[in-house]
Amino acid sequence: RGLEQLDGRSFRWAKAIFTSRQVQLEDEGGVAAARVVPGFDMLNHEAGGVPSGEFGVEAGDRGRSVCVRIARPLAAGEEARISYGSLGNGSLLLFHGFVAPPNPCDTVELVLTVPCLPGRTPLLHALEPLAASLDGFP
Repeated sequence: RGLEQLDGRSFRWAKAIFTSRQVQLEDEGGVAAARVVPGFDMLNHEAGGVPSGEFGVEAGDRGRSVCVRIARPLAAGEEARISYGSLGNGSLLLFHGFVAPPNPCDTVELVLTVPCLPGRTPLLHALEPLAASLDGFP
């Protein structure tokens, strides 16, 4: 399908496929970016114990590549697992498409609404450009 035929449903599907299989890797300059590495998405997340593998980017004769190393001996039939990071189930579901029960890193998000006095509203609006310039701010 061409880009002109891309509808909302297809875009959401493609975005879900990308975000559930992406990994953050640094380039040569140390800047992290989301990448899709063929086969890498077959490594599952270890939430409750010690991962059996670790990964990183290594330079070699043929350029940079993602390298996965098994960090301990595996029993016959045991799955090799890596850590996606200290992520709660909300982040795991949103960015990877699953939850990990039990998850020692699970969190609960609380949204609190605090009334603002009318005289302070202009001050808060004045801070919006600064907040928008921060890394990771939506």
